[in-house]
Amino acid sequence: MASSLGAELLTSLLNHPLKNGAKAMEDPNKCDKSPLGIIPQQLRGDLSNFSTNAMYGECFEKCIGCSKTISDGYKANRTEFLIQACNKPDYLEDLTGITKMNENINIDDIEALSDFEWE
Repeated sequence: MASSLGAELLTSLLNHPLKNGAKAMEDPNKCDKSPLGIIPQQLRGDLSNFSTNAMYGECFEKCIGCSKTISDGYKANRTEFLIQACNKPDYLEDLTGITKMNENINIDDIEALSDFEWE
């Protein structure tokens, strides 16, 4: 199922004039459309009821996959970027600032949430 949905998503993306620049929005009426329909940001399957949902989210400025920092770093020196990313496990996290962000997390805030009794 996942491969067939992936193929459909890729086909829609490749048929859009903006390709991977097509905008995905929570409201399907506001999404960029290809001749094959909307292009969701991601598809998530739920085996408990055999359904698939189109999902959307906000861009994270520290994303190790698609942030501007990663894109610019890759474009500036592709070979060196890939060597660093493959050889240093924390390279992408350090580059985007996730390492520093994690160092600044207050562990007491996390523990307070874990003590909350959910109904």
